[in-house]
Amino acid sequence: MGHPKPTKVGIPGFVEDVQKLGHDVQKFGEVVLTAATNRLDLMKRLAAFQNEPPGTSKPARDLTDQEAFNLLMHLVYQGEIMLNEKIRTDGSGKILQPRPGQQLNVRSRMAGVEFRNADNAKLDYFLPKPSLAIALYRLATRLSGGYYSVKEIVWGGIGHGHEGKALNCHEVGTCVDIYGAVTRFGKFDVFKDWGIRPVFNAAGAKIAAAHGDPWGDTTRTQYRLRSKEDGLKYYFFQELYRAGREQFTVGPTDSLDLEEGKPVRQGANIFYPDYPEPGLRRKHQEHVHFQIGPSYL
Repeated sequence: MGHPKPTKVGIPGFVEDVQKLGHDVQKFGEVVLTAATNRLDLMKRLAAFQNEPPGTSKPARDLTDQEAFNLLMHLVYQGEIMLNEKIRTDGSGKILQPRPGQQLNVRSRMAGVEFRNADNAKLDYFLPKPSLAIALYRLATRLSGGYYSVKEIVWGGIGHGHEGKALNCHEVGTCVDIYGAVTRFGKFDVFKDWGIRPVFNAAGAKIAAAHGDPWGDTTRTQYRLRSKEDGLKYYFFQELYRAGREQFTVGPTDSLDLEEGKPVRQGANIFYPDYPEPGLRRKHQEHVHFQIGPSYL
């Protein structure tokens, strides 16, 4: 067996440690300098977006492609959102790439919230269009600054889908699936804390499940969680739903809210474990689906 290399002691060891420390400090300084230089260059390129652009008060779903792009560039200038791609400009400062309405490679940390991919925890970016990026930023801002102090949101389906259809909203970066979140009260999981919970009718009898669906085959559903029995879980998913309704697409047939004892209305934009239509409900037992615009193009 070999022997470990002896560590220098005394003056030689002290000198070696100081030299190593100096080398580490130099490397750290180079990293900081490079980051600062890149940041200053980015701010110079985006100088036209220093001030808040028109349309900022609109929900993300109502922003035009140009408004969403301008607002995204403003947030990038402010350091609130970071991109993983180069911004190219011409001599006059006009942005040549990326363009309004295009999908962007966006770092998945916003407003102090880490967006963690449900399938790959190491994935640190997603591919939304600007309007979806704005919606996600605002969702993170509301949930992180509220009662639950959300630190992490588990997501899926931004830039890719599972249906093999090239023009669904997941593929083109206009919708997201939310699987859960990490809060100051712990983790909330859509499937475990909502999707697999039993369902009871008005008389208090448990409804017979079918096809792995606690609701069976019924098309008449309601928010199954109860404030007294489920406490924080009941209110958190209600808050998530409300936060989504603020920014994502809703229609006249979508439920206005999720409240115990009140029937859920079947819409065409937000899907979740208590959705009335059995086929869509069974596809959304583990997540809540939000979108901007139509599901298919």
